[in-house]
Amino acid sequence: MVEYLLAIIGTGEMGSWIAEQLVEKNIFRPEQIVLTRRNKGKLEKLAGKLGTAYTLNNCEAARNSKRILLSVRPQQMQEVLEEIKPFVSESQIIMPVAVGLGMDFYEKFFPKNQIIRIMPNPFISSNLGLIAYSKNRNADAYTIEMVKSFFGQLCESLVEIDDGKMHAFSTMAACSSAIFWEFFNSVYEQAKEDGFDEKTARELTLVSALAASKHSLKSEESLLELINSAATPGGMTIEGIKHLRENGFAGNVKQALQKISERSREIDRQLNK
Repeated sequence: MVEYLLAIIGTGEMGSWIAEQLVEKNIFRPEQIVLTRRNKGKLEKLAGKLGTAYTLNNCEAARNSKRILLSVRPQQMQEVLEEIKPFVSESQIIMPVAVGLGMDFYEKFFPKNQIIRIMPNPFISSNLGLIAYSKNRNADAYTIEMVKSFFGQLCESLVEIDDGKMHAFSTMAACSSAIFWEFFNSVYEQAKEDGFDEKTARELTLVSALAASKHSLKSEESLLELINSAATPGGMTIEGIKHLRENGFAGNVKQALQKISERSREIDRQLNK
């Protein structure tokens, strides 16, 4: 007998965020969710906060839930899947949340189940950014609509992509945020050197970045056209852009993103041996 509508196996940072948002937005009632985690203290604290059920037993949670959301580290995923596989029926929906592991990996364990891979971004707790999902051949229209209903409320945009593009999506939508922050931090540090206090320097940096992003989304101009419109010949901005280009800024950023993507694929290869 199904006792819960959703089991979230692994309530670390991402799993906890998802659980909190699903409850706070009334997508699920607390009693419809069961949570698991190895750390009993943190698990009890989260479940107590949200009012959900919890257990240290992944197999118990999987067996008693209609849908299973897997939010464990990629390096731990195989161990968890081997553990719960005997307790999962073909009617249960599998929803993994992990970078670097393709659909083929999960279908080795659950070849007849509906599997929906969910790829959130670091801003899910703020309902910002994109969430992507991919589906296997067993997923039906009802399940896809369910995914849209649940996860569409946790982001600004929910997109379906081919599973083969998940590596690229995780690089661009999730991991790239750290690269943006690295750049923002350089602007922030320069603002402090120019005499602004920390609070003003932070606000100046982030509000300017937000304004640029919002303007870009509204504009029909390409990003290169926007750069050129701001960096006019003979002006101040063009000198900074020239310096970045002469010192390989674009190439360095691309190489950084490629390194992230390579690591994602490396994890996939290691765990699919």
